[in-house]
Amino acid sequence: LALPSNDPLDPKLRLRVQATGPELFGQPAAIQATIRQNAAILDSIADRLAAGIRRVVLVGCGDSLAVMIAARRALESMLGVPCEPMQSLEFAYYHAHLADEDTAVITLSSSGETTRTVEALLMAQRRGSYTVALTNTAGSTLQTEADTSLKIEATRVGWPTQSSTAAL
Repeated sequence: LALPSNDPLDPKLRLRVQATGPELFGQPAAIQATIRQNAAILDSIADRLAAGIRRVVLVGCGDSLAVMIAARRALESMLGVPCEPMQSLEFAYYHAHLADEDTAVITLSSSGETTRTVEALLMAQRRGSYTVALTNTAGSTLQTEADTSLKIEATRVGWPTQSSTAAL
């Protein structure tokens, strides 16, 4: 009941649609702010990925997984290693045993508290994998548990426009 319906007269839906417009137009600023805030960290992640990572698993749920799927081709092209998007629960419960010290697991959760995504990160760490968290929420569980984290600078009032684009 807390979510908006598909009824165009639903006031919750109307508010979310109205909030999305400014978020769409604010995407360039959100991307610039995210890159600026994370510049040094991005360099250290690049160095770590170039130092022997042979596989990357891109983990998320819902919209976060969609972002990881969109990032796959670019990352494979840049890194020259297989990058596999995977739903958080699937990785944590069925595929974590395939991760090792030559695997990087990049997780994305806007809240940083998505239980299955945090589980996936912890399972990857248990296997010795290098973990990177992307989140909008400073101090979140995902951010504090990861080996390295990137803070996404984006609003999340309407549909996930800025948070998705800035994460990409």
